[in-house]
Amino acid sequence: MPRHTWYRVVALQRWRGRLGDDAAWRMVRHLTHHTDERGRLVDVPSMIAFYAAVHQVSSRTAWTDLRRVRQLGYVRQTAAAAPGRAARYVLSVPELPADAPTTLGTAIRAEIDPPARRARGRLTRAQAAAVEAEVETVRYGSAAQEPLATATGCGWLQTSPYSLEGFPPSPDQRVCRPRTGPRGHRRGGGVTPDEQAEALYLVKECGLVWARQGQALREDQVPGIAHLIALVRRHLPHGEVLELLGERVASAADLASVITYRAGRVLATARRARRVQADEDGQGYAVALAARAAAAEDRYEQTQRGRSLFATARAELEAARIRRRGPEPSGSSPSTRPTTAAPSGAEPVAEHQADSDVAWLADATRAIQAAHRQRGTYRL
Repeated sequence: MPRHTWYRVVALQRWRGRLGDDAAWRMVRHLTHHTDERGRLVDVPSMIAFYAAVHQVSSRTAWTDLRRVRQLGYVRQTAAAAPGRAARYVLSVPELPADAPTTLGTAIRAEIDPPARRARGRLTRAQAAAVEAEVETVRYGSAAQEPLATATGCGWLQTSPYSLEGFPPSPDQRVCRPRTGPRGHRRGGGVTPDEQAEALYLVKECGLVWARQGQALREDQVPGIAHLIALVRRHLPHGEVLELLGERVASAADLASVITYRAGRVLATARRARRVQADEDGQGYAVALAARAAAAEDRYEQTQRGRSLFATARAELEAARIRRRGPEPSGSSPSTRPTTAAPSGAEPVAEHQADSDVAWLADATRAIQAAHRQRGTYRL
């Protein structure tokens, strides 16, 4: 039913005393701001968030008020929530009021029994309800003998039948809520205006909780905190975000730092969770352990080969040094061995030995690297 006509019907029932639930009436008035002209409600999480912020109630209370309106029959679910899409609702009327005002009765008849549709020979909603009232919907007993009991259709006028209103959302209008937030662009983009608005309402809600604990945010800190809350809201529901940001902050020396730390932990956990694949039977964990053990063994073998090659090169270097020095006299130590003066006009022998040692060490290093490259184990 159109939103304007639906609200007039509900308001008339409220005025006549048939809608005495104040919470349900509050939700009815709120729904008129979040449905389209045909009475379709698509983005329920956003509606719940705005309801909780405007009326200063919790999200649980908001869902409870919506359930009350559904139980009264003024809201009907036309598409259940599923992976990749959110639930859809439509405004409906459980029964039409008797002795309705002239203008309201005309609007109702134009919606449920339009003369143009009836003139073309098409089935109207009023005619479908009359046919349904004569159909046997329940039968107890044998189909060939006299039934024990039967029941026919209720005959109530379905102002929003499932067959007409319950279409699934198109792929281009999917409302995805993975670990995720309610709506908007997800990966590779920034925070949408709707997410920013909802985050600001969350800051407003948390402000009351912070005030009771003697804490508050400065005005220049609100935009940055709202941006973080919008990102966290993609991974946590509304109530959990309030609990995360509002609990145990009385002793905080810097409230903004505490909120930033908590939000960062949630975002880091969500990023790690996206990289972890589900392992229902444990085989993936066993494969990961085996790969980790093989990698550790490979690193150990590479280390041992490197140490062996380095020890061999060092031993060869020491042997070359000894050959260049010549045999040591018996009974003398290297520190007391007499030194031979270098001839005039020639470079010192020690400098020649040092240059040759450095050159030989460079050649040995290149040889070790070439051996590693040949085995495929060389890493920079």
